[in-house]
Amino acid sequence: MPVLLVWLAVAIATAWLDSGLALPMTSISAYYYTDVHTVFVGVLIALGVLLVVIQGRTPWEDALMNTAGALAPFVALLPTPVTASDTCIAPYCTSRMLDDVIPDNHEIIAFNVLTAIPVWLILCAYLTRRAWTMRHGEPRERHSSIFSAATTTVFGAAGLLVWFDDGTRQLFYDRAHLTSAALMVTMLIASMVPFAMWMGPSTRWPFTRGPFARWPGLLGNEFWVVLWLTLLGLAACGLVYVVKDQWDHTVLVVEIAAIVPFFLYWGLQGLALGRRDRNGPPVERSA
Repeated sequence: MPVLLVWLAVAIATAWLDSGLALPMTSISAYYYTDVHTVFVGVLIALGVLLVVIQGRTPWEDALMNTAGALAPFVALLPTPVTASDTCIAPYCTSRMLDDVIPDNHEIIAFNVLTAIPVWLILCAYLTRRAWTMRHGEPRERHSSIFSAATTTVFGAAGLLVWFDDGTRQLFYDRAHLTSAALMVTMLIASMVPFAMWMGPSTRWPFTRGPFARWPGLLGNEFWVVLWLTLLGLAACGLVYVVKDQWDHTVLVVEIAAIVPFFLYWGLQGLALGRRDRNGPPVERSA
């Protein structure tokens, strides 16, 4: 998964260089309307598939990853609202993008919604069947599987209700991308918690000794620290937004503040699981 984020970052950096170092777009999602379009959609869909297919190390990590994975394609296929007159759009967009893609934004969303419905139904059926097979299982597995099936079903159904109602369809056009992205990021951040709990305190980690030893469940390993840095970064962005009257790049900075910790988290997770496979599993813990 870190490789996918690197690919997206390289594509955006290339677009920035091609624009003559123009002011960055107001969000990563706005690069959908540039030559980054194909990479943006491909990375998010691939990320969604990986989040669903990869088995989490705990039932709750797996459930939260499943829900985040179900949301990722909708973040990709329901583009953020942008018009050709928006700040910074012209230096990045080709004439084809400006003339064709942006005016047809609603038609693109309509097509993507209709083609995504069968996939959403299949995923809901899969997660529901999985929850049913675990109905007599251990409580964590039972509850987490129900959560995954329920959230995927409810989020999708709510979106379709807004979409099919002519009175609220404009709201769907305006808010579907942002809502899907916010929910996906929330699920990904939440998925860090059960994994950090599962890993337990690390004897190699400095925060397990000295005055920090009193909080082994909050600073006991590197994953807790990444989680807290993520939350602090997002909180700082929110504070700056409140204090500053106008900040055109709020969304861009928030996205970077979330993506960088995810990149670090997934990289550390791969290293930690590699050590685990070599040294044997840690003591089983609730998560």
